[in-house]
Amino acid sequence: PAYADIPVEMPSLPEGRVGINIVKEKCTVSRVLYRDAFLAGFRVGDDIIQVNGRAVASNAAVQRAVRRAVAAYRRRGKPLRFVVRRWATRGTSRGIVRLSNGNGLDHLVPMLDLVRGLVNDYPVVLFLQNSNATTPAERSRSQKLVRLLDALGVAFKAADCADEHFNPGLLHAVLELSGANSSLPLLFVGGAPVSSSTLQNTSNLRERLVEAGATFSTG
Repeated sequence: PAYADIPVEMPSLPEGRVGINIVKEKCTVSRVLYRDAFLAGFRVGDDIIQVNGRAVASNAAVQRAVRRAVAAYRRRGKPLRFVVRRWATRGTSRGIVRLSNGNGLDHLVPMLDLVRGLVNDYPVVLFLQNSNATTPAERSRSQKLVRLLDALGVAFKAADCADEHFNPGLLHAVLELSGANSSLPLLFVGGAPVSSSTLQNTSNLRERLVEAGATFSTG
């Protein structure tokens, strides 16, 4: 299918609000501001289609339904339950991911949570070093892994850990998630890091990619 309808439940509102912004005159999430909203499952680009079992089809309807849901939470502690429609283009193409707008983090979601969300949202994610701040050897290692993925014809998302302008703190978060002995570049498939031995065995790597639901080109 072209999309999936995904339940998002918020059992509590520590900040007193849901913690997302939606596009003007639409039901589409434009920013996820708070950690609790992110961990509950909201992602930028999601279309909100239900709030506490009530269908919503406009920006105004979303806002009214959220106000009622927040009021019910404050009166009776009732969890907020959403259904979002997420279009199934995620992970089907190659692209660069930036974790901020370049003006610092404009939300309260820790970078480690963003990285966890990234590797769980996309089947194949490559963390590399490809800016002028890195050494030629570091860039060469990253480019070698990119060429391997290209040769396999697999779609993947990449994030440059050396780009502190758009990805402040990303390197530390990636190494914390993957383990103390890790080094870049790092490939995550199906939410978990891929070992160097698997990277050296194309058959094993392809099998791992297929199991994770990766998208391959047909050319």
